[in-house]
Amino acid sequence: MQVCTELQQITCNRSIWANRYAAVVRERQLQLPEHDLALNSSQLEATVRRSRLIDRHWRRAIPNMDSLRLVDISTQDRNFFEGIFLAPGGRWLLLFNSTTVDVVDLDSSASPEPLFRLSDAGIHGHYHSVFSTTGFRDGESLVFFATINSVDSSLGTTFAFWSTNFRHSPPLSRFLGCVTLPDRCSKARIRGDLFLCTREHTKYIVIFDWKLALEGGSPFRYYCLRYISPQKNPNYDLRDFCLLENNHILAMDSAALWIQIFSPPQFQLVESLNQPLPTEFAVPVWEYMHKSAESPRLAPIYLYPILRLPKHITDVESTWPVGTLIVNRDGGYYTLIASQDQGDCTKYGYLRGGLRSRFYRFGSRAMAVTASMAGDGWHIDCFSINEEVTTDSAALEKHGSFSLRLEDMGLQYDAVYQDPGPIPTLDEETGRMCFLMPDYTPESRAVVVLDLV
Repeated sequence: MQVCTELQQITCNRSIWANRYAAVVRERQLQLPEHDLALNSSQLEATVRRSRLIDRHWRRAIPNMDSLRLVDISTQDRNFFEGIFLAPGGRWLLLFNSTTVDVVDLDSSASPEPLFRLSDAGIHGHYHSVFSTTGFRDGESLVFFATINSVDSSLGTTFAFWSTNFRHSPPLSRFLGCVTLPDRCSKARIRGDLFLCTREHTKYIVIFDWKLALEGGSPFRYYCLRYISPQKNPNYDLRDFCLLENNHILAMDSAALWIQIFSPPQFQLVESLNQPLPTEFAVPVWEYMHKSAESPRLAPIYLYPILRLPKHITDVESTWPVGTLIVNRDGGYYTLIASQDQGDCTKYGYLRGGLRSRFYRFGSRAMAVTASMAGDGWHIDCFSINEEVTTDSAALEKHGSFSLRLEDMGLQYDAVYQDPGPIPTLDEETGRMCFLMPDYTPESRAVVVLDLV
């Protein structure tokens, strides 16, 4: 009895559950945790236990099908929705089109309300724009941006930034400002205080302090890498790139044959982006030619950096090795492990439907959506991102799958093979998933809401 009493006292110790919840936030890569460490011991324990329950359901691919419901989204007076994002907490769903971002309260199933318009940023005229459908944490808010290219190619590219506080009901959005580069840009993303993009037909990688660039007037860090394909072929550009855990730059050419790693950016201070800026012709510190006939074909490709890798015990200060998960549209994926003197592509795998599968990553989890051969719905394959990857393990761990059947959703389509299929989003902390279904009436679209537990 004394042992049981002491064990109960230990489990009621708040610091234990506070440490476990902090570990959950870190492991799940939660950007805006729904709770904080000010909760009492019982609340923290319940949150941690729920997180473990969500993880079990995910790994077994057993969502709570009784929670499945349909939310009809009116598309009148709106452009075609191109993406969705489920905000932390699982209540607010963002809908993106080419000019605006709308928000839907899933708790009340209310009609979409405007959250942000490009006109709020002073963007008018004829242009092509793409919104980032992933938020990046900045204090208590998430930052989003839009890439805006004018019809006149000589005007370069403008990036409009805005932040949203989802702890307020309804969410509050604030326009942060714009940054314009004189060249056409693409493949833009945020990594902490750094903004990364490619410019001029993806031959250059540009990295700069986006916050300081928005403030204006103060020198800010800037770096530009001139990418040269190992084949020395002017027709080969940059397929994709990412910033690795050790701040090295990983790049792959458009032929998808060579993978190269460049040294960390050597930043220079500049006053403005609208001026002649220095460019570095960097030499890779590591490169690898993919030539295995047994592995999936690489192109076209997406790179997902692995944020943590175990180091040698005797070399705790080393920034090597590094790793990345590589996924291509042909349905193949593999893990790349790179050390300073060697590299290897390991643990090949294929998505269920090959070309018909669409892969999506959400923090520490991922899913692939594939139309069923019977034409009665879609298969959802569940994956986990293994951050502690080694040469004996894969970056992508496959679990089970579940199905979204038209009969269960109350929807009717002439064919489920239309492209694209449902567009998913996932809130890792609450275990809520949403799927933006293809158009099924001229006036509305359906969002399927499904909880894991």
